Amino acid sequence: MHVQKHWFQENGFHTNIHAGQTTAVDFNLVPVPKITGRVLSPTGKPVSKAQVSAFITDPSPDFETQSKADGTFDLPWHRNWDRQIRPYSGVIVRDLTNGLASYVRLLAGNRQLVVNLAPGIKITGRVSDNKDHPLPYIPVAAFLRDTPGPTRVQFQGTTGADGRFEIDALPIGHIYEIWPLVQGYRGSPARVSQTQTNDLEVPPIVLDDDQLQAR
Repeated sequence: MHVQKHWFQENGFHTNIHAGQTTAVDFNLVPVPKITGRVLSPTGKPVSKAQVSAFITDPSPDFETQSKADGTFDLPWHRNWDRQIRPYSGVIVRDLTNGLASYVRLLAGNRQLVVNLAPGIKITGRVSDNKDHPLPYIPVAAFLRDTPGPTRVQFQGTTGADGRFEIDALPIGHIYEIWPLVQGYRGSPARVSQTQTNDLEVPPIVLDDDQLQAR
């Protein structure tokens, strides 16, 4: 017999059942550890329906959820993650409605968080061809460059009919590289960080004909 529930320890529980000998089996289930926290606005009020993403061992979110009406959230925690914390491991919380964001670093053993949101960065720009015609439906990503080495966490937007894109509610205090997600793009990324304003316009992104044909 094998018993396993995703909210209990990930290895499950095992026992042998012998015909005519086993009459009852008792299991003591232990809840899996969690990351718990509360999301607060700049005025200290709880924020509901904020996007909560945990990045532990991979640049893509390991888990995602939303904050509850009282601002609280919880995410499952793998027992081995304390030994696998990366330089970029953390919880990113974004309130897209109000343009607020925060990035809380995760340290080994720290699984109770208070997330204080602040006005986030909004990055805007335009994508065109080499004749300055706007290009719609081009995916664009802002890569979080929080540590030396390969780019890590990314936030995406898509150009509209006018070729413009907007990526809102990015955590402040970090450097971002802006790339069009187009195969064969040979340009240099726009590199931005917070300045005196939270609204940042990047230089135009121009795609050549051969890059458009590769889409």
